[in-house]
Amino acid sequence: MEKVLDDIWLAPLVFWENTDFSNPGFWLHLLLPLLGVWGLAWLLLRFQKSDKLGRKFTIEKSVFLAAYGIATVLIAGYCINWSNGFYQVDRFELADLFALSLCLLIGSMSLMSLSKNYQRSNHQNLIGQPLSRSEEEDQLLAAKGKFEQLKKYLIVPLFAFSLLWVFSNKKYQLVSFVLDTSSSMGVESDQGEIPLETGKRALRKTVLELNDFTDVIITTFQNGDRKNNIDAIINSSESSLKGYNSFYYGEEKTAMINYIGTIGEDEEDLSDYSPVCEVVWKNFLFSQKQGEERNYETISSVLMTDGGDNKIVELDGFFCDHPAYSDFFGTNVNIINLNFYSSDDLPFMAKAEECGYGIEMGYDALTFNAALDHILGDFKRNWSFIGWLVIICLVFMFGSFFINVKPFL
Repeated sequence: MEKVLDDIWLAPLVFWENTDFSNPGFWLHLLLPLLGVWGLAWLLLRFQKSDKLGRKFTIEKSVFLAAYGIATVLIAGYCINWSNGFYQVDRFELADLFALSLCLLIGSMSLMSLSKNYQRSNHQNLIGQPLSRSEEEDQLLAAKGKFEQLKKYLIVPLFAFSLLWVFSNKKYQLVSFVLDTSSSMGVESDQGEIPLETGKRALRKTVLELNDFTDVIITTFQNGDRKNNIDAIINSSESSLKGYNSFYYGEEKTAMINYIGTIGEDEEDLSDYSPVCEVVWKNFLFSQKQGEERNYETISSVLMTDGGDNKIVELDGFFCDHPAYSDFFGTNVNIINLNFYSSDDLPFMAKAEECGYGIEMGYDALTFNAALDHILGDFKRNWSFIGWLVIICLVFMFGSFFINVKPFL
């Protein structure tokens, strides 16, 4: 919970860094809602009879209703866009938060101006006719009642958040991780990082951020006899590829977090070799089996290794050459390279590049987390944007609720 609150608090800085102010889209997202307020207020004026309190009162009332009406539409649109991953591609969070704030500010200022029209002195001047004391009190009580009714519109934007549930992506997805647990992963790098520990921390963070409809598989290495020919691996059944841990979970994140913490706790858990190809194929077979049990909309493979396979010297073929693997994962195959060496110096990475697989650098905690964020952005639900939408709405809503009239003073 503390981590979520920290992310929400720091989110404006992240939104600022991700904003391209030279992008016309930013200014469109900012200015179009304001034009919408003006346009809707004009329409309301066209279809409203002028109030007996005067034309100015009618205008202010129309602006108030238009501002909160547009704010409601904006929140609904933002929730739908967020649910569909729009903000993972087009980073307009800052513009949208500004636009919503301006709409609500216009509405609150109009409400404050309206409250003055209900005060005793203004009300008497606007009515412009002598009233008895009892008639005046009745008029003022009625005016105050109308003002309180108008304030009920303040809560309307909150109902738009219900669309988060309606439009939330409820189709299941699968992320299948292969974590290199060879002995080299336990050696401290020149940067003071232990790759395996860095990977475990990043995995825990990622699992916590994945949405509730994403299943996870983690496959690690174990010692044992290895095949030294990729064709022999490809032609092997799952049962013949023994000695590899595959942990699967449906919706239970706690079990996965606990499991990640146990990986590589003892040095004996680290394998002598890096049989990446064999483990990747084992992971594929296990993932394929899970895919048969649940119809996933999206399936992604993420390999985290510091060099690739050092058991197979000659990589005559690769996974993209095999239809079963390509049909299952498609182009959603990514590798996080935990080594400073370029792909040209690592045959496994070079082959992966030839297949068109995505390769990200992750040689320290910062780059590792950034790589996972880039690869799995569409699988995550970053609530910071929604959190700020709620904060802005509540600030203006509660602030406006304290705007009152004092008709008897």
